[in-house]
Amino acid sequence: MNAKHLLYILILGLLLTSCKTSKNISYHNLSSLDRNFSASYENRTIKEGSFKSQTSLLQLLKIEAIDTISEVKLAIQNNGELQIDYDNHKGERKSIVLKGKFKKHYYQIFFERNQIILPPFYWVTHIERIRLSISKDNLLVINNYSEHTGMIMMFAGGSSSKTQHLFKKSRN
Repeated sequence: MNAKHLLYILILGLLLTSCKTSKNISYHNLSSLDRNFSASYENRTIKEGSFKSQTSLLQLLKIEAIDTISEVKLAIQNNGELQIDYDNHKGERKSIVLKGKFKKHYYQIFFERNQIILPPFYWVTHIERIRLSISKDNLLVINNYSEHTGMIMMFAGGSSSKTQHLFKKSRN
């Protein structure tokens, strides 16, 4: 086998390889949270795509908590805020409220949303956002989006990521 054939095999292998091993639930298979939403979910994801470790619901909601928490209750209050209740590792009931907005098929929460633009010399964007919705089979779907990019003169850099996490309703 010569170098030309080896190069073809390498290029073909790269084209047929994907880093993502699972399909996300599409926008059309989601139903929006209603203003009377209240349900309890397991704190651990049921599907993580190609990732080995599981993410907790509390981590996605930017709540520092110990991994032993098994159940999280989510409820939309009358003023449209999301109330999060869970029992900590000592058995004490904790309650946190996050402000968000209803969008089509989503309840959206921004943890960070900063953008500084001085065209054409300087541009910085920092976005941390989650979108909560319900799948047709009653799973809590959290789409996590993060973008950290910047540009000075003609030099640019940064990264962005989108991940989807699924959570089962708890039995209680």
